[in-house]
Amino acid sequence: MRYRTATVIPLPSADFMSSGFDSSVLAELRLHIGDEAVGRVIAQFKTDVARRIELLPGLLGQDLARAAHALKGSALEVGAVAMAEAARTLEQTGATLSADAAASRIETLRRLVAETFDALDRVIATRT
Repeated sequence: MRYRTATVIPLPSADFMSSGFDSSVLAELRLHIGDEAVGRVIAQFKTDVARRIELLPGLLGQDLARAAHALKGSALEVGAVAMAEAARTLEQTGATLSADAAASRIETLRRLVAETFDALDRVIATRT
């Protein structure tokens, strides 16, 4: 008889509940690649996201949805779940949004990007 092993899904860390950022994702990454590599991942994430978020206002339709999809994936890689959720919403609705509605959703995402960057800076500061 073969037994299947259960997958244990960890509870989100305390800061997830207050900030929409789950540092347990980075903690797991840190275990696999080390502190220095995580620092490089965060730096690259911030560079890529800053560039991508600036391009969003010029996009509509499927282009906007694809760009939001890329931001969602990047956010999930570092535990930025609130940012990922806003990007997911934009991804799912981006193809049909009016320019004004898209601008509003992009502004929400931009605010969450700033909050995510602040949370990541705090994570880095506690490690140095």
